Amino acid sequence: MSVHRVYFLLIVVTILILIPLGAGVWFDTTYQLRPWGILVGMGVGVLATSTFLVYHFSRTWRTLAPGMDTLREREDTA
Repeated sequence: MSVHRVYFLLIVVTILILIPLGAGVWFDTTYQLRPWGILVGMGVGVLATSTFLVYHFSRTWRTLAPGMDTLREREDTA
């Protein structure tokens, strides 16, 4: 994995966590609903980051091992 891809992943994960978290903090301070805004923001950030990482790593896995999908299909039909 190249250094540029690692930096890309770090930047995307940081953005996916900080934007919902910042929105939750803003929502808390604007509407005085502590701690629900920050909790919902953290949950959305973690969910978005997890979804992105699962998609990214599964796509990378399919690129590195292209025949594994057909092998699984052959095992299921046998």
